[in-house]
Amino acid sequence: MEVDNTTDVRRGKLKLYESWGFPELWVEVPDQQSPSRPAGLRPGLTIHLLEGGAYHISPVSRAFPGWRAADIHVALNEFALSERSLALVEGMGRLLGARDGTGPDDDPMLRSLRAESRAEGRAKGRTEGRAEGRAEGRTEGLAEGRAESRARMVHELLLARGIKLSEGFLADPAALAELPESTIVATALACDSEQDFLLLLGSHQP
Repeated sequence: MEVDNTTDVRRGKLKLYESWGFPELWVEVPDQQSPSRPAGLRPGLTIHLLEGGAYHISPVSRAFPGWRAADIHVALNEFALSERSLALVEGMGRLLGARDGTGPDDDPMLRSLRAESRAEGRAKGRTEGRAEGRAEGRTEGLAEGRAESRARMVHELLLARGIKLSEGFLADPAALAELPESTIVATALACDSEQDFLLLLGSHQP
């Protein structure tokens, strides 16, 4: 990422980065003005993707699939991450983890903290698990039916909005049973693509 605050990367460095073969370049012009900022530079983030040996501007990142330039710019310029930016970052982490087969346990500190939490959970679970297990058994069938019904609803909503869906979209709808229906509907109405829906939905997962 190049922070373009006092220079204009388009006049020099862009071709240099292009010749070095960086597959993706972010050029960020911060919201905060600088006295020496060149005329014509406007706040925002531009994503350049290398295709055929030359850079082409893209509205979304290839390295972080589905993350839009406008949303990245907002996150970079917030003093503290807003709920939306945090949701996008968390969702992106889940998406990349699912793609690459990694998760929180790959970080030593998080692995240790999660191990402690699991140990406490197992101790508590042994005293409550039997009763909860019986209750869960009775509701499992209802949860599966609810998940499938919500998956159909999401398909209908997204298709009605003109959003294209892949064949494997929501192949395992179990997660939908754990979320409030209002959250699922709001996510389906706020997203602008299949990836964006999964990204936003992932941020609401427990």
